[in-house]
This record gives sequence, C-alpha cells and structure tokens, in this order.
Amino acid sequence: MKQCLVDVNVVVALLVPRHVHHQVAHNWFGDLIAGQVGLCRLAQLAVVRLLGNPKIMGTEALSASDGWNVVQKFLEDDRIEFLKEPPSMESFITATLDHPHNPAKLVTDGYLAAFAMSSHRKFVTFDRDFLRFRGLELELLVRQ
Repeated sequence: MKQCLVDVNVVVALLVPRHVHHQVAHNWFGDLIAGQVGLCRLAQLAVVRLLGNPKIMGTEALSASDGWNVVQKFLEDDRIEFLKEPPSMESFITATLDHPHNPAKLVTDGYLAAFAMSSHRKFVTFDRDFLRFRGLELELLVRQ
C-alpha cells in the first residue's frame, strides 16, 4: 500500500472505541506495516481538540495535556510517522483554495489535501467532501 496521510476523523475513530467508525478504522489500520501512515501537525492538534470536546467525548473528554499525551502515544506505533510540512506546500494550498466551490469552512480540508498531494501520499478519510479536490489520491473509508 502507498504511504498515506491520515485525516483527523480516522485518528479519532481509532482512538475512541465507542466511535461509530471505530471498527472500520481499526480494520483498515490493522493491515498496515511500519511507516505507512503519516500524521501532520494540523491533524495532531485537531485530534487533541476533539478528544477534549465534551460534545464529542461526553464525560470522557480529556484535558489538552492528556489529549496531547494520547496522540504522542499513538505516534509511538511504528506504522505511524509525524510528517513535517513539505517545501512545495504553498503552490498546492493555493490550488486547493482557489476554487469557487470550496467554501471557507473547507480551508482545513484544503490544507490537508494540499499536504497529501505535495508529499505524494494518498489521503485516508471518512469525509466525502475530499472528493472535490482534483489531483488528490483518496482512500474513502466507509462504514460496513
């Protein structure tokens, strides 16, 4: 399998056993080998934010510090690597955001799509909104 960049929703599904997509994410992740999954800083911080959100996590919401520790432990798995922003990001960001059908609410999605494209990685997500980004190699996980 080609190396990939993983979306926030996949990481949260992996980390939260009661998540509706946990089993699908777990099945996908279980087939991987060392170094196949990349996590960027934006996704890393978004996971920390979501793990601390009581609307998502209920009474299991974590402090920012505890959420950060959960993500750091996740990064210890040899299948995952932390990725620095590729030098060619600027042109890819411009391309993903310079489109009349990409509303402001998709700025973060545009960044992640640009990151995946500029690092020559497939992007793995549950979010169908990523289908809008031309040139993005996408693996769309679906609930079984």
